[in-house]
Amino acid sequence: MEPTDHPCSSAPPRTDVNTFIQEKHIPNAVCLAVAPVSHSGRSTILPEFEYLQTLVPESRWGEIKLTLPSPSWYHLRYGPGKAYLPGVYTDDDAYFADIAKAYQKELEMLYAAGVRNVQVDDPNLACESCV
Repeated sequence: MEPTDHPCSSAPPRTDVNTFIQEKHIPNAVCLAVAPVSHSGRSTILPEFEYLQTLVPESRWGEIKLTLPSPSWYHLRYGPGKAYLPGVYTDDDAYFADIAKAYQKELEMLYAAGVRNVQVDDPNLACESCV
């Protein structure tokens, strides 16, 4: 990554996932598609909503907000073609098509359970040039 005049250019260079693999060092949780992405049919977010329902009066359940990571988080973090192992996807379009299906399933499940307020958290949008 070459330095730029962008205000975020002082951030340290992004290490891509291939470096983690080569160095056998993972500084934090790295999520890499090793097979095509699909929804398991079980929400990992729904238990949070159910727990919050025990703390909030039923009349306010519609105000409970859940946060989901952005669908583009790993793609932007690692770079085009780096969020999945070689051979898993032919290109990023195929990867994002499966990501979209998984998100649709998750959102359908959350809606069916009564969730009406979901925030998609995308810290990359705050500084696109930093990723």
